[in-house]
Amino acid sequence: MLRSCPRRHARLAAIALAMTAVAACDHSDAFTTPDTRSDTPRTPGTIAQLTFNLRPDLAPIVTRDGAAVLYAFESGEADRDICLAALPVTGGTRTGEWCAAELDEATRADWFAGGALRADGALAYTRFGSLVFAPIPSSGALYVAPDGDLTRTRKVVDLLRLVPGIGILDQLVDPVWTGPETLTALAATANIARACNVCPWDTTLVGQAVVTINTSGLNDLSVIGSAAGVEQLALDASGARFVLRRGREILTMPTSGGVPTLVYDAALETGGPFREIPGVAAGGGRIFATRRWFDADTLRSDITILVNGTPERIPGTFLERSAWGRATATADGRRLIVERSEGLTGQSDLYLVEVPQ
Repeated sequence: MLRSCPRRHARLAAIALAMTAVAACDHSDAFTTPDTRSDTPRTPGTIAQLTFNLRPDLAPIVTRDGAAVLYAFESGEADRDICLAALPVTGGTRTGEWCAAELDEATRADWFAGGALRADGALAYTRFGSLVFAPIPSSGALYVAPDGDLTRTRKVVDLLRLVPGIGILDQLVDPVWTGPETLTALAATANIARACNVCPWDTTLVGQAVVTINTSGLNDLSVIGSAAGVEQLALDASGARFVLRRGREILTMPTSGGVPTLVYDAALETGGPFREIPGVAAGGGRIFATRRWFDADTLRSDITILVNGTPERIPGTFLERSAWGRATATADGRRLIVERSEGLTGQSDLYLVEVPQ
């Protein structure tokens, strides 16, 4: 779950991982996702809640085939581990769940982000560890688990270190499979001073570069594009491009890399409220963006499609006193999975939005 990524407590956006197989966590009924599936297709513009947990569900990532969504959730244990779950994209019961389960795991906090499932079931993820309640991790790495079996996991990239051409590599945000053994991701550094000196470490990640990772080796990274200040990376396979979010800007970059091109800047809008862009998504050649703002002290939010450089609201997505957050899209752009938080409480669930065609 960087937002970019990973956010703990009020904004948990990392996904905690496990060194054991699926369904390793022992959860109470509060973490069971009710069956929300329907035997008939939903009409375009329909919005449906997918998760109903007492704690936040965050950082959704739709698989390339559009069948499932991976997301982060808090385990509910005293050490506040962050776990990873897989859910059918149209809702229902979890089809996969991974949590830290080593004998000594209760003595530390474990969390991860950036779950990416390959077509053959291989799971890529980053895992971090720290003392319980410590704000900064003491260990971190990118791993790949064949068939999602975490007992067979293999380390691919060491994190929390200086990497030539990148700088301090603290996290690999939004990894996506772009080849049989290749991941592409946003290389990011934790810049705690940028926001405040007491913010959770995983809320301060700032992009440095877009990199490709050879998962058959160890620490085999190549920089393919610049991404200074970028907070989110989304793949639009239909358009052969990446979509990047940098503050209130949306940019694109060819999948081959290069210099990002600015396609939208909310700062250039005049005569309206100050709108933030907490999430972008891409699919079917289209770019989507969530927006939130305050109007007369009331929190408001919507989901938009970028049309000729101008955001157009998707019908039915306007909210008051609630806000849309990070988003992800199926490859055809027909469905979005979006975080929705109630007010400023930090509680967040995932929603399915059927996009009008």
